[in-house]
Amino acid sequence: MRVRVLGSAAGGGFPQWNCGCPNCSGLRNGSIKARPRTQAQVAVSPDPSRWFLLNASPDLRQQILATPELSVISSSLGPPISTILLTSADVDSVMGLLHLREFQPLRIYSTLSVRRALTEENSLFRVLSRSSPPVQWETREHQRGRPMTQRRAGFQPARCFSGVRPSSGTETPDGLRGIRRAGACRSRCGRGRLPRTAALR
Repeated sequence: MRVRVLGSAAGGGFPQWNCGCPNCSGLRNGSIKARPRTQAQVAVSPDPSRWFLLNASPDLRQQILATPELSVISSSLGPPISTILLTSADVDSVMGLLHLREFQPLRIYSTLSVRRALTEENSLFRVLSRSSPPVQWETREHQRGRPMTQRRAGFQPARCFSGVRPSSGTETPDGLRGIRRAGACRSRCGRGRLPRTAALR
């Protein structure tokens, strides 16, 4: 199993275009020792030929181009990315899907509430069903001991709770606010703690 952190910044990346905090300003003028960071994004690989994405950040195209393992090796094999696991319907977790919609098969795993938020409540993401071939959705809910599997790779949704206001597309059938983004940087641009996402066991 391989895990690649493609991005580690909060929403908007680092530096944020509209932020004048000491970190963002210091990076722009060179007064601090830091590097620009794209938004939080992780890729997981059970074998060298396949990669799963945990969410799809708005910076996904840039992140893929900067990661040779995610590049197309040959036209006959196609891209190694074929599966996306969505932990919420937050904009920062799903905007990258629009970069992946062109002419390749994609499978998206999510809870039913996340799927509804994207396919029924937000017309922008209906473009995914009009791609060729269309995106395949696989919905799963929180069921202890029943992991999702795909060719030797398994993953299981797990509830995460925090004190922040619930985000969109995350209400579970029992009324609890479950899989969601939890935790925000104090400055949202790298000065506080990194944003946390829902656990995938």
